[in-house]
Amino acid sequence: MSKKILVINMGSTSSKLAYFEDDKKVAEQSYEHAAAELIKLETVEERCAYRRPLIESFIKENNIDMTAVDAIAARGVGGGGSYKSGAYLITEEVRDECAAGNGHQGLLTSTVIGYELSQKYNIPAYLYDVVPVNEIEPIAEITGSPLFKRTGGGHTLNTRATARLVAKELGKPYDECTFVVCHMGGGISTNLQKNGRIIDIIGSSEGTFSPDRAGGVPEGPLRKLYKSGKYTEKEIGRMLNGQGGLIAYLGTNDCKERFNANPAAIAVGLERLILKAETVPAWRGGKPNILAICPPWMREGFHDEVMGLCCVEKSPQLAAHFERIADLHRGRNDVLRNSITEFFNIGSCIVEAVT
Repeated sequence: MSKKILVINMGSTSSKLAYFEDDKKVAEQSYEHAAAELIKLETVEERCAYRRPLIESFIKENNIDMTAVDAIAARGVGGGGSYKSGAYLITEEVRDECAAGNGHQGLLTSTVIGYELSQKYNIPAYLYDVVPVNEIEPIAEITGSPLFKRTGGGHTLNTRATARLVAKELGKPYDECTFVVCHMGGGISTNLQKNGRIIDIIGSSEGTFSPDRAGGVPEGPLRKLYKSGKYTEKEIGRMLNGQGGLIAYLGTNDCKERFNANPAAIAVGLERLILKAETVPAWRGGKPNILAICPPWMREGFHDEVMGLCCVEKSPQLAAHFERIADLHRGRNDVLRNSITEFFNIGSCIVEAVT
């Protein structure tokens, strides 16, 4: 008999839900949230009240019989203590710690709502590969002062899942591989995975800024800000995590709306990513194999605030621009090129349903 699992993944800018029967994805839904809406939510209960109806609607719309569900898997943060990778049961103690917490609103919300559903339907709810997984090597804990120690913690769930998929494609056991994995979302982190463990990491508070986080900031100005008395510790925390990065500069985490890029400009962004990949000295044979993928175009009548204005008109034009960039970097007969870049247009594989 197949195992039925409800998956809850609340991010800093989105809510993602899925229903699985064994490894078959039966249903999924993703909701993007405007920064202006999320900023208004101060407490964990307010955040739960905002996202809870999305889960209830997903269950109802997909006719999911929760009494037949075997388990709930939540992307959460967990309570206090040290974690290793893997699964942890969401207990009342963990729920209470998260309900009283003040941190990543998606992770706290996932944990609290996951526990609520587990109690309502009398099924277990688990956290898997929680953010505070700490498996880094002792040498990676060292900082410039013995008073401070680095710890693990980052986008564990996504980066380990990605590494496992790549290992499978390579035909190698995950616990025998070494990967450098970068997560780029509302927050950005990069980690080193070796033999199934994350042994070092540059977290979102150490590295580059991202859509809603400030990243590593200079010590001097930060100390002055604390001493100024203009802001509370909580307000400064929100400046660094939740209202930092693009939100602080642009007032939004949506660059598509802010800059209203045309298809040619979007393709230039793709070329910059290719050029950046070519400069990283980590490829076997000296040149990376890059696959530039053009997503399927938006159909007439489609509207989604996340995709920006005029997305239906722009999306069919992307393929030609992406293919042109890929051709420039294909490099098979040009020793001056630094990569082998191929192009794949997903839109060419879409078959229209005939009724």
